[in-house]
Amino acid sequence: MLFPAYLNALHILYRDYGLEPLRTYPPASAADLAAAEAALGFALDPALKATWQSANGSGEWQTVFARPGYITGYSFLSLADSLREREYMAHRAPQYDGYEQEQPRDLRIGSGWYQAGWLPFAAFSAPDLLLIADHSPTASGQCGQITTRTLSVTSAPISQRCSNNPSPPSANTQKTVCRKNKQRYPAKPAQEK
Repeated sequence: MLFPAYLNALHILYRDYGLEPLRTYPPASAADLAAAEAALGFALDPALKATWQSANGSGEWQTVFARPGYITGYSFLSLADSLREREYMAHRAPQYDGYEQEQPRDLRIGSGWYQAGWLPFAAFSAPDLLLIADHSPTASGQCGQITTRTLSVTSAPISQRCSNNPSPPSANTQKTVCRKNKQRYPAKPAQEK
């Protein structure tokens, strides 16, 4: 199913179940898409590009993409929000240098905490849960494949979660948050002298 037909079906579903109408925004312009590709340094996957040519995001907290087994889902990020989430990931990535997962990752996805070819396009409570179009897959992968990023702080000790200068997280912890000081993202790592 092409994305415009999918969105139409969602609009009908929202209406038929008496939900608040699904809000989607006017399509991204050709100029905005070209500027994004220039900034990214790679062409957008054609299916993802067509998605933004249909609508440039949805209302926050409105499910556009399902989370199997959950009553909540992912909202569709605008092109600008997508680029911003990618920038946040890149900003946080240095603190996870050398990150290794406890269980091997799908071999189609590059190793490490962040890949320059990853582009988030949907989120639940961004940046906690992201759907990502992978523009830099391994040789066994396919450009445009979808991967997820789940950032969790539940396994980190409170001292680590509420530190302005966090120590490297455990393999299960991929984000540092402190509600007390409302710091959404950790400060940039200190530069070595």
